[in-house]
This record gives sequence, C-alpha cells and structure tokens, in this order.
Amino acid sequence: MPKQIDHDDMRKTLLDAAGTLFAVRGYAASGMRELAAAAGVSTGSLYHYFPDKRALFEQLVERTVDGDLAELEATLAAVPEGTTRRLDAFLERVRRGEEDLQLQSAVLVEYARLARAEEGISLDASRKAHVRYAAALARLLGVSRARAGLILHAITGLLLQRFTDGGATPDRKSTRLNSSHLVISYAVFCLKKK
Repeated sequence: MPKQIDHDDMRKTLLDAAGTLFAVRGYAASGMRELAAAAGVSTGSLYHYFPDKRALFEQLVERTVDGDLAELEATLAAVPEGTTRRLDAFLERVRRGEEDLQLQSAVLVEYARLARAEEGISLDASRKAHVRYAAALARLLGVSRARAGLILHAITGLLLQRFTDGGATPDRKSTRLNSSHLVISYAVFCLKKK
C-alpha cells in the first residue's frame, strides 16, 4: 500500500528547506535540484508541489508574511493601546528577530536585483508583502498606511545596513534598536504628526 503523504506537511517541509537554502546560498545560487536535496526529496516531488523556483519563492514570501503578521498581532495585542508603547513593542520584536529579518531582507534584495536584470521575474510577491506589513502595522499602531510604510522603510534600511556592516550600526552594546536612533526619532516624529 502506498505511503500516505500529508501534502500540507510536505509543502511546509519544502518551504522550510527553501527558506534555509535561500538564506545560506542566495536565490540565484539555489537550483531546484539543490532545493530538493535540502528537503530530502526527489526533484520530481519538488516539481509536483511547485512548478518552478519562482513559484516556490513567492509562496515562501507569502508564508513568511503570514507568520510574521500572526506573531506581530500576538505581540502587539498584549500591549495596551497607545502608539508609543506599541511602537516600542514592535521595535523590540524586530530587535529579537533581527538576524532572521536581515536574511529575509537580503534574499528579497537579491530577488529584486534579478527581477530587474531578467525578464519574466515579477516583484509582485515583494510588493504584496510590503502592502500587507504596512496595513497591519498601520492598524496595530493606529497610524496611516503612509506612516506605517515610512516606519517599515526606516526599519528595513537599518536592518540592511546592520547586515552589510556586521551589526556595527549602531553598536549593540551602547545602543539598543528600540531607542535613541535616527530611525526611532523619525518614526516617533511621524507618529506625533498624525
């Protein structure tokens, strides 16, 4: 009798393996054979679930956003309403997940670079992710989507800067991500102008 496969579990396994491989090797250097090997399945099995690497990547982005937003929702739901308190909680969550967020951002930047260089690669997944993050942050902080978008841009910029300089900006020992930075001052300025 053939082995029963839980397709949702298999899809999760494949996405987990792809997320790890993309973070370690990059999107461009990760082929379908390498992705299948990382997941411990045949290439044919991988193609059964995803027609190509781009579809796999787009579903990975969507799943990552779903998870991030669920965690953000839970984190901020535990914080009394008030923009500054919730902003501090959001920034603390960013600080705690900084390494993973940096890798996610780096993979998205690489994917965007490839999209600009090659025809047929769409940035829709990245755009949709940003829209969803901004909408959730706006709702949870009680600010406009435009202000939430600016906060996300500032945070993404800081994460990428810290990724490219090995975390030297700012020095973790002397400054925390959720205090006395330009990005925080800017975010608070945006919030106060509401």
